Amino acid sequence: MKKLNIAIVYDKNQPYTTGVYCKNAFESLGHIVTFYDINKRVVRKYDYVIKIDDGEPKGFKCMPWHKKIFWAIDTHTNFERLNKIAQDADYVFCCQKNGVDLFAMEGISATWLPLAGFIETPQYALNQPYDVAFVGGVDTDKRKLLKAKLEKLPIKMFFGNAKREDIAPKYTGTTIGLNTHVNNDINMRTYEVTINGALLIMERVVDNGMESIFIENKEYLAYTNTDELCQIIENVMKNPEKYQKIREAGHKRAIAEHTYTHRMEKMLFDVEEI
Repeated sequence: MKKLNIAIVYDKNQPYTTGVYCKNAFESLGHIVTFYDINKRVVRKYDYVIKIDDGEPKGFKCMPWHKKIFWAIDTHTNFERLNKIAQDADYVFCCQKNGVDLFAMEGISATWLPLAGFIETPQYALNQPYDVAFVGGVDTDKRKLLKAKLEKLPIKMFFGNAKREDIAPKYTGTTIGLNTHVNNDINMRTYEVTINGALLIMERVVDNGMESIFIENKEYLAYTNTDELCQIIENVMKNPEKYQKIREAGHKRAIAEHTYTHRMEKMLFDVEEI
C-alpha cells in the first residue's frame, strides 16, 4: 500500500482512548500521521481524516472535501451518539458485529472491524504474582458481586483499575485473565489478556462474532454464571499444565491476528479498494 497522509482525531484527555493505539499502528505501517484533538478543525489536505470513537459526542470538524472515516466502538452502550457522528462519515467501521445491523437500520453501510491489543510486553513474566487478574472499573453491581464472590476463593487476585502502562504487566504476571462484558460486547480486555499471555476466561458472548476471533476451549474459556466461573478457575489452578496449551494458543493467535496494526491495515485496505 502507498504511504498515506492521515489526520487522526480523538480526545487526548481520555486515559484509555483507543486513538493512541491507532495512531501508533498507522505510524508502524509507514504512514504520515498528524494528531488533532476533538476541539481542533482539520483544514490541511489529507488522504483521510480518521475519527476514533473516544466516548465524546463531538463529530468531524474538517473541510467538505475531506474523506472521513469513523471507527465506532460503543454501539452496545450509546448508539445514538455514534449514529449522529456516522451520518457525516464517508466510511464507517464498527467494533461490535451486531452494531453493523444497527447502522444498517439507519441507512448507513458499516464494516465490522473488532477491537484489538497492543504489544507492549511480548513475553511471559518469569514470576507470576497473581492467579487471577481483572483490570477494569468496579463501578457496577455486576462487577461488585463478581469481585466479592471471587474474593472467597483461595487465590491471589487483582481486581480493579490500573494505569494504561500497568495493564500489560498485570496480565503478563498472572495465570488467568478474567473478562466480563457490559452488553454482550467483545471489549479491549479480550485482547489485552491474550496478547499479554494470560489464559482468557471470558463471560460468554452470544451471536456477536466471538467465534471468528477466538475458538472456545482451544484458545480461551467461557462462562455463563459466577458458579461456573469459580469451577473453571478451580480446575485451572489444580491443573495448570492441562490449560497451558489453551493459554499459548490464545496468545499466539492474538499476536498473529489481533493487534491494532492488523486492524488499521484492514481499515485502509478496505477504503482504498472501494
